[in-house]
Amino acid sequence: MSKLVLNAKNRNEIGTGACRRLRKMGLIPATLYGADKAAVSISARNTEVTHAEINHKLFYNIIHLNIDGALESVLVKDVQRHPFKPLIQHLDFLRIKQNEAVTITMTINVLGEDELVKKGLVANKVIQDIEVSCLPSDLPDQISVDLSELGAGDKVLLKDLNLAEGIEIVSIQSNEEAADWAVIVVDYPTLEEVETERDDETEAQDTEN
Repeated sequence: MSKLVLNAKNRNEIGTGACRRLRKMGLIPATLYGADKAAVSISARNTEVTHAEINHKLFYNIIHLNIDGALESVLVKDVQRHPFKPLIQHLDFLRIKQNEAVTITMTINVLGEDELVKKGLVANKVIQDIEVSCLPSDLPDQISVDLSELGAGDKVLLKDLNLAEGIEIVSIQSNEEAADWAVIVVDYPTLEEVETERDDETEAQDTEN
């Protein structure tokens, strides 16, 4: 898994007023807890956090949190957002232990959709995110599915996902029948999908003209 480092600082002031002042300074208030250690109030730069989120690394990675020079391995456990602005208001970080399994939600990366389009097919994504459990050192950078060789009626099931040894899908651990759940179903587009595509093409042409 790729390494993501976020810089943070300890903060002594807590409460609504203190958090509001931090946000005006371009900082995001956060809390660090877990691993049998005391909770700590910290802050991180909004620009760094936003960059990590844009690059899809904030929620699918182990983060190396650099707090005033001391490194902590963490996961984001909770995020509070502004009710109508695209801003993160607060973060909760959970410390992890390298010898204990962690559970993290990962988005399934779909490859080969261009080949399906050439065949007049579409990929219906039934499940887009899955929870996996493994040791921190075994977490993959991504979980990918290649659809380029599939045809109409083909399915990708949870058990078909190509995961390295030591990585378990949480839903299968708790329910063996989940192994046969469909992740993606390949088929011909419905009439509604065809009409939507035509409308999009017409709108694009009108915009160009």
